[in-house]
Order: sequence, then C-alpha cells, then structure tokens
Amino acid sequence: MLRDGITGDWIGTFEGHQGAVWSAKLDSQAIRAATGSADSTARLWNALNGDCMHTFEHKRVVRTVDFCPTANVLATGGYEAIVRLYNLEKPTLDPTVLSIPNFNSRIKKLLWAPDGRTLYMGSEDGVLRQWDLSTGKIARDLTGLFSHDPTKSGINDMELNPHDHTLTIAVGEHVSFVDTNSFTLLRSHHLGREIETASRHPVHGKTYLAGGSDVWVRLYDTETGNELLTQKGHHGKVHCLRFSPSGSTYTSGADDATIRMWRYDEPNRSSNNDKSSNISTTTTTSSSH
Repeated sequence: MLRDGITGDWIGTFEGHQGAVWSAKLDSQAIRAATGSADSTARLWNALNGDCMHTFEHKRVVRTVDFCPTANVLATGGYEAIVRLYNLEKPTLDPTVLSIPNFNSRIKKLLWAPDGRTLYMGSEDGVLRQWDLSTGKIARDLTGLFSHDPTKSGINDMELNPHDHTLTIAVGEHVSFVDTNSFTLLRSHHLGREIETASRHPVHGKTYLAGGSDVWVRLYDTETGNELLTQKGHHGKVHCLRFSPSGSTYTSGADDATIRMWRYDEPNRSSNNDKSSNISTTTTTSSSH
C-alpha cells in the first residue's frame, strides 16, 4: 500500500502477493517499488500506477529487499540464506548469487551503502556482515552486537545514517550502534524485550526509537540508553519505525493493521513525560489501486 508521507492519505495498493509482505522499498525517485513476501517471491512494481512489472521467484520466504543507490540492481534475501542481485534492466536474466560456505542462517535485513559497492547483511545468527560487491565476498563481519540470550531472533532491522557512517541495529533485545568506517561496535543497549525495529534521529542523532514485542513505541537517549518517552496506541507487535528525513515526525507500523504518524518534540531528558503526539492513525486495509 502506498500513502502520502505528509497526510497519510491512501494513494494506491499493490495487489498480487499471496502471503505476508515482509519488506517494501521505493527507489530513489519513488517511481518503482519492490516487495518481498512469505509467498517466496519478490516483486517489482510501477509505483505510479500500481502495475506489477516483474515477479522474481524464490524457493523460500523473501524477508528483505533493497534497491542499489548507484545501479539498476535489486538485492533480495531471506530464508534460503543467500543473496540474489537482479539486474532490473534485464529482469528475466538469472540473478547474481552471493553465498557463504556452510552458512544456513536466515537473512533478515539487507542494506546498501551509498557507494553501491557495499551491501550490509543482518541475519538470524546475530552477525553483521559486509559484502564487497567488487569481489562477491564477505569483506568484514562483526559479532558481539548483543550479549544476552543468543537464541533470540538475531538482527531484525538496520538503518544507516550516511552523515556519520553509523548503523543502528535492532538485534535480539538490544539496539546496537556500529561505525561502518572502522566496523566496530560503538555501544549496545539492552532493552529487556525483543526489539523488532529501531530508528535514530536523522539530524542530531541524540535519540532513537525502538519497538517490538511489547506493542509500545519508545524513545531513548543514544548515549545512555535511558528511556525518554513511551508512546501507547498500538495493539500488536511493532515491526517498523522510521523518522522522517527532517526528524520532525516519525511513523510506526504494527501487527494491529495500523500505521501511526507521531509528532516529534525534543524530550526533557530528566523525565519520561510524553512530549510527542499522535498525528494520525491509518488502517492498512483499503480499496485497490
């Protein structure tokens, strides 16, 4: 489903998947969309009229998709534990496949670096890996993103701030921060609950959002990990959180079939009084495009 990012108004619906949609991305021009689904397909869509441009068949669940920022390439990953790179100029060609010997961990998140030559991969084993696309091999990997129960769901979400080269990672019950230049762990906060998603303020970076199994959206201090605000409203697991580019608002999506838009005001770090408000709530069921 496509909605206006300012008002939340419904624009249209992409119809065709036969299973849960785990990942959805727009390209840099918002002309095309890509989705990955539990029906073992990824799909490429015309974001202007809702038409399906191509269906990419997989053998198992597709958990993550991402457009390359510098080339006409789509990366997909999921329960097959391999990465596929599709040439969108020739979508019927077989993809380039990136694989790791003896690797069988489900891939939960793929994220391109701005240079288009580096691809970050987060998987169920909780290890962050960096693909070098010039060689098709793993250039670096990083363990120790979380220190508690390793049986948790691993890396669920990643977000890159290109200004300070920091990855914000939702992993197990932690939100961790990684410097992509040195590929080192800067800090990790144990939040005491399974974290599905996290997003750091895109301008000043002093705060971040986290959500997951407890159905609330929470705001934290990036340095200390102190909880600053708690937003109540969702009635299902929170799967996705993102700040707007300006940081003035943020959006949350959850299992209760709603998308909520919240206004962000700079919090008082000496208390956890709620200073942000729910701008609008949108149900994700609508008539088709």
